[in-house]
Amino acid sequence: MAEQKRITVVAKLLSGKSKTAELLPDANKSLLDLLEENNIEYPFGCRSGTCGACRVRINQGLHLLESAGPIEEDTLLRCGHGPEIRLGCRVGLKISSPKEELLLDIEPFEDS
Repeated sequence: MAEQKRITVVAKLLSGKSKTAELLPDANKSLLDLLEENNIEYPFGCRSGTCGACRVRINQGLHLLESAGPIEEDTLLRCGHGPEIRLGCRVGLKISSPKEELLLDIEPFEDS
């Protein structure tokens, strides 16, 4: 069996520092789950995609993420965010992704 490909994530934290981790995509885990498993601090609220507290700005590697589902789309539309913003609790990494970098900013966002 072929080794599953990992995705390198470089996350800019709320503190302004950056942290890097090698994530193994898992169809049953969200980006939030994977980052937490790798000790990357990440604010969240409901974990269901309705509060929008786990918003993250994707600076590179948007193509490495699964498409937004209806709950994520509704929350991002309500908050007035474009496609570079995703909800960590709802988005997953593509299983078939090549080994590439996903650059993201974990930042506080103003409520709309």
